[in-house]
Amino acid sequence: MCPGPMNVEIQDLRIAAGDNVALSHHLTRCGAIESGEEKASWMRVTVGYRKANGKWLVVHEHFSAPFDMESGNALLDLKP
Repeated sequence: MCPGPMNVEIQDLRIAAGDNVALSHHLTRCGAIESGEEKASWMRVTVGYRKANGKWLVVHEHFSAPFDMESGNALLDLKP
C-alpha cells in the first residue's frame, strides 16, 4: 500500500501462547517516505497463530486505526 520504502516501528508487543495456539497484539507505526516527506501513523495490530506440523502459521491478522466515535473519522495523528 506504500509507494516508497516502508518504515515500521513496533511498540508494546504482547504475546500469549499455548502449545498450539498463540495471539499477539501491539501498536505499529507504519508508513513510507513520499516526495521527501514521511507519511506514517500508529495502528493497532492483532495476530493469531496456530502450530501445524511443527511450524507456527499466521491464521488471522487485524490492523485498525483508532477513530473518533462521534464522527467516525480515523485518528491517524495519535501517538502512544
